[in-house]
Amino acid sequence: MPTKNGSKYFLDVEKSHLGQKWVARLDRAEEAITIAQKFDIPEILARTIAGRNVEFDEIENYLTPTLRAAMPDPYILQDMELAATRIADAIINGQKIGIIGDYDVDGATSTALILRFVNDLIDLHADGADKFTRPEFYIPDRQAEGYGPSITAVDDLAGKGCELIITVDCGVLAYEPMKYATDQGLDVIILDHHMAEEKLPEVLAVINPNRQDDMSGLGHLAACGVVFVTLVAVNRVLREKHGFAAAQLPNLINMLDLVALGTVCDVVSLTGLNRAFVNQGLKVMGQFGNVGIQSIAEVAQIVGKIEAYHLGYIIGPRINAGGRVGDSRLGSVILSTRDKDEANSIALRLDGYNQDRQTIEKNVLDAAFYQAEQEITDDLPNVIIVSDFAWHQGVIGIVAGRIKEKYNRPTIVIGFDATDGKGSGRSIPGVDLGRAVQKAVEQKLIIKGGGHAMAAGLSIRQDQLAEFRAFMETELSADVVEARKNTSLKIDGALTASAANMKLLRTLETLEPYGTGNARPVFVFPAHHIGFAKIIGKGHLKLSLRSADGSKLDAIAFGAEDNGMTKLLTNHGGKAFHFVGNLKVNRWQGRESVQLQLIDVAAIDY
Repeated sequence: MPTKNGSKYFLDVEKSHLGQKWVARLDRAEEAITIAQKFDIPEILARTIAGRNVEFDEIENYLTPTLRAAMPDPYILQDMELAATRIADAIINGQKIGIIGDYDVDGATSTALILRFVNDLIDLHADGADKFTRPEFYIPDRQAEGYGPSITAVDDLAGKGCELIITVDCGVLAYEPMKYATDQGLDVIILDHHMAEEKLPEVLAVINPNRQDDMSGLGHLAACGVVFVTLVAVNRVLREKHGFAAAQLPNLINMLDLVALGTVCDVVSLTGLNRAFVNQGLKVMGQFGNVGIQSIAEVAQIVGKIEAYHLGYIIGPRINAGGRVGDSRLGSVILSTRDKDEANSIALRLDGYNQDRQTIEKNVLDAAFYQAEQEITDDLPNVIIVSDFAWHQGVIGIVAGRIKEKYNRPTIVIGFDATDGKGSGRSIPGVDLGRAVQKAVEQKLIIKGGGHAMAAGLSIRQDQLAEFRAFMETELSADVVEARKNTSLKIDGALTASAANMKLLRTLETLEPYGTGNARPVFVFPAHHIGFAKIIGKGHLKLSLRSADGSKLDAIAFGAEDNGMTKLLTNHGGKAFHFVGNLKVNRWQGRESVQLQLIDVAAIDY
């Protein structure tokens, strides 16, 4: 896009209305031309692909992601053959498996995968109910127990006759409960994806692509992805060691809807194997073979094709609501049940919990924002840490994410109960929050904690807060300064209102699913005028944009009242602006149209 005086900024926007630099995602147009010619695709599609740094020899798999092409040999993961053999032997010998899962969507989908796997195996055999044993599972209460395996969980499953315990989306840092389990004579297999320390729990097997000695290159998987790969290995053992025919084994493809849901909701990178998981999983989900997902979609009134957006912002929050403010078991139950009446009942309960969660979240968010605003200057602190005794621990992760988005710095929100508190943190690209929290644990600055680069959880005493705050500021300041310095809004190209049509959107659908690591395309509409602007809902703004040739484009700006767009764009005085956003399909009363979802706007310097 032409700029003035050799500016490196897109349309010379060095500081937009939201204070962002606008830069071109792709600075070498020749790459896009080569891709367009080689793969016979439109140049705008080629430009968008090139801007996402897809390797040239991976473009075909990117455009048509398949599990066959992306799936590695499961045994590439450390301990996999040992774990798969033990799980298969437990199933064959009728031993009861106990699952300890997390209370979030990744934990619920991971738990449901194993439950469905064994239940399907039982149904595929005439004598399955006599030969195989249905698993038990334990999901801790977020408020009363907190994250991860506990001695209480081990005792509960052991008391129900479990001989093999599998932890999913947790366990890699649970040294004491895991030792307790093995001391009781139980075999333990950990299926996790969180950052591991060099020393691992003393259990039978630890399957975790983020353990320090794992060379699989699968560190981007969510826990549900790790579980799925493990079940592929279990199927192999059942086939090769125990002589099962293909028709006697669970069809894992039919379970990809769960993997897609957990992968999107855990906000891991939608590249490589994850991209194949979500792409194929959305197709499976569209068939509504999982009555639990179907019931949630019906209660949430999802219309049309289910997309990754629906997983992350509509279905996922309802499943999470059970763990946040209700019954933590409900997510795993609804995702594994085959009883439509039960699914309908739980979906209604989760919807109610989600409404409760929204009310609680607003109260905590308002208080946390106020506290953060009192603390923040232009550049300090680099890590925001806010806390209170009145904050519900079920929503602190969401609140941390909102504060992080507003101030563009890592944020930890802590809810205290008496003297102890639980915290949840969210980070920005380039700042590894999980590793810093883990280091704080090693230095005994907090009780426990862990996570990954973009998110972390912790337990802390009130008397540790000041020292922990100082440590995090020192530990992460340099990374935060560098990350914030490089913050910019990356733009894929410039369009006019007339070019934003359904044909373009159908072309761009090839790039889906969108998410972390595969951002939805961002387009700028230069020098467009405002036809009308109307406030709708709770602080949103609906607009009609008009290009120089008279073409019109509907647009919507969510949260415009809070970020100042409403004031700017309703008092435009006839001036034109540069508008930036994502193009989406707007479905209304059976009709489809193109709508620009605004991200940012810039006044034109005449």
